[in-house]
Amino acid sequence: MWLTWVELEIMAIVLLLLLLANARALSVLPKKPNVIFVHVDSMDGRTALPDSPALTPNIDRLASRGVRFDNTYCASPECVPSRSALWSGRRTDQTGAWSNGHGLPPNYPIIMDRVADNGYDTLFIGGHDFLSGHHSLSANLSSWTRAVPNFAIPSESRPQADITDSEEVRVHKTDWETSDTCVRWLQDRQQNKSASDKPFMLSCGFIIPHPAYHTSKYWYNKGVNHSAVTIPTWLPEDQMHPVQR
Repeated sequence: MWLTWVELEIMAIVLLLLLLANARALSVLPKKPNVIFVHVDSMDGRTALPDSPALTPNIDRLASRGVRFDNTYCASPECVPSRSALWSGRRTDQTGAWSNGHGLPPNYPIIMDRVADNGYDTLFIGGHDFLSGHHSLSANLSSWTRAVPNFAIPSESRPQADITDSEEVRVHKTDWETSDTCVRWLQDRQQNKSASDKPFMLSCGFIIPHPAYHTSKYWYNKGVNHSAVTIPTWLPEDQMHPVQR
């Protein structure tokens, strides 16, 4: 069926109107969102659950406004390989980041590189520890040899947990400094909007919680649901896995 010139003109006008409407819709789409990625070292998976022994109102509030993954597993039981997988998006057998002494090489592509390629300003503040060279040789060796029966080498001792009698709030100074630095950076960026009109991704890395567990009486009384704390049952030493001994 052939169309007349009038019909073609009508179709062209309708198509133009559709294109204009689509362009207008695109123009009012929200800008790329800013991203603040907050991560810690050894957070217990029970956090933000109703029966959690830790009282974490701010984390609970975040969880209530977003999505909580209750069956999530890390890519490796060791710190650096797990973080390497997180930042690279690849498994440890693909990156070769097998141990705390062997993480990603310095120029290995990570998510921050992809984010920057898409027009973002990116910044690391605090602890991240996914590259090679940030753990001592003895700590790295003992992490592999402690599971070998009847084999032991001198290794760094693990400090014991400690609760002081003080009412100190800023117990872990490094993490408080990380928090302060992130807040100052965000405030400066908000006040000096001409500095950059790009969206940003800020990675804020906290070391705590991490052994050795150390806190003050202030947090022990304020941050612990004592009725929910249970003592695990330990097997006799001769029945334990070598890693537990």
